[in-house]
Amino acid sequence: MLAEAAKTADRVVIIEDSRELQCAAPNLVAMRTKDGVATLSDLVRSSLRLRPDRIPIGEVRGPEALDLLTAWGPDHPGGIGTIHAGSAIDCLPAIREAVGPDFPVMFDGGVRRGADVFALLCCGVDYVFAGRPFLYGAAGFGRAGVHRTMEIFTEELSGLMRQLGCADLDTSPLAPFMIDRFQR
Repeated sequence: MLAEAAKTADRVVIIEDSRELQCAAPNLVAMRTKDGVATLSDLVRSSLRLRPDRIPIGEVRGPEALDLLTAWGPDHPGGIGTIHAGSAIDCLPAIREAVGPDFPVMFDGGVRRGADVFALLCCGVDYVFAGRPFLYGAAGFGRAGVHRTMEIFTEELSGLMRQLGCADLDTSPLAPFMIDRFQR
């Protein structure tokens, strides 16, 4: 995204704790936090006064996640945020807590089986996208391949839920601790 921004006249406002993100955009504003003066959340809110087209932020790891998601709302074309975690799934419980239960959390990338879907649901994700397995099913076997992929996902997810005593997705409380239970 940063390389693409360099090819446009978009106003890019980069926000970070320490200078790590590199961008050659002609209309670039770089903002950095300062202890006791400006937090990432403060800078995200301040950046909106600059009317940015893109808001990349380095190291999203706390309450600024909600400010960033709000800034990227329906009237904004978006941005990018980096995380420093073992994996994208490791940061999901913190994101869910920061945005609250009414803000939909979606996950796309690396979902290959029903167990991946279950882990993401346990971490507070509302919508899971699993395009690649379905693409492979369609490429190999057409519509029947897509249907079979869905059956496999459903069987894996249902089996895992039964093993862990979850009746259904609507009434069973799913939580991050359950991930450890099925990985053993």
